[in-house]
Amino acid sequence: MSDYDNLVKDYHFMQSELDKVAENRDEWIQYSEKQNDMINDLENELTAKDELIEVLRQELLIRRQNDVTRTKMAVLN
Repeated sequence: MSDYDNLVKDYHFMQSELDKVAENRDEWIQYSEKQNDMINDLENELTAKDELIEVLRQELLIRRQNDVTRTKMAVLN
């Protein structure tokens, strides 16, 4: 009977350890998901900023072209 009791005791200990591992795994999964969400948010923000920079560059180019055109028109007049 003692061997059986030891086996039951060992079984319960191992089950407890497995439960702890599962809990840690679940916590890690939640942490990873939060990190992935944060990375995605940052990537989206960077993409939006890149798009804004491109729009501003295009606007600057147009303004420069307008300045050149105005200068040419002033010279012609």
